[in-house]
Amino acid sequence: MRNKFLSAVEGFGVSKSDTSILVAVSGGLDSMVLVTLLHENGYQISAAHCNYQLRGAESDADEELVRSWCEEREISFHVKNVETQKLADQTNRSIQMIARDERYSFFDSLRKEHGYGFTALAHHANDRVESLLINVLRGTGFHGLQGMPSKREGIIRPLIRVTKKELRDYAAESSVPFRDDASNLETYYQRNWLRLRLIPMLQHSDAKAFDQLLKFCERAQAEIPNYEGFVTES
Repeated sequence: MRNKFLSAVEGFGVSKSDTSILVAVSGGLDSMVLVTLLHENGYQISAAHCNYQLRGAESDADEELVRSWCEEREISFHVKNVETQKLADQTNRSIQMIARDERYSFFDSLRKEHGYGFTALAHHANDRVESLLINVLRGTGFHGLQGMPSKREGIIRPLIRVTKKELRDYAAESSVPFRDDASNLETYYQRNWLRLRLIPMLQHSDAKAFDQLLKFCERAQAEIPNYEGFVTES
């Protein structure tokens, strides 16, 4: 798992000596493993956390975990509090879309203000396969076939080839602290339904289903540059 991570970071052209990385850290398993790996391998990092104020004391506990972890290691910590439910009520937009827009705006502003070379997100292989399925169900265009790119516009995803199981194993072996979000188990959300219901069904039918879907994403990303001049997306 560590080799997959290091290979990805090196492939992004990140230099330990002169590249600073802003790491998006929610306090969950994925992002806590990511920030731990970057720190332990000597990369220059700062952390950014969005508190969406949707789960009361639980949201505050997420923030406190990340803050304390950073303070113990003398890592710069940025936080943004978002009145997500209030914004949803005012704009009639979904909570998920508001949260996404708020965090990407926050990360982008921090990167420009402080001169961070990249923003590192903790999306992993399972996220990529889920995104592929979501994109297909929505009638995706050409670029959606990669699920999500490993790198784009100052954003890098060092864990994109690492599976959720590998992350859990690493966290257990390395005593990485993290907090679970109970909402991740609610199948009301499409991504959760795909993760908890559809993908296990596919794997029950074909044990290689997940691996094949992941390979499809990687192949699509590799081939997209060769066809961009010939494909028009609506």
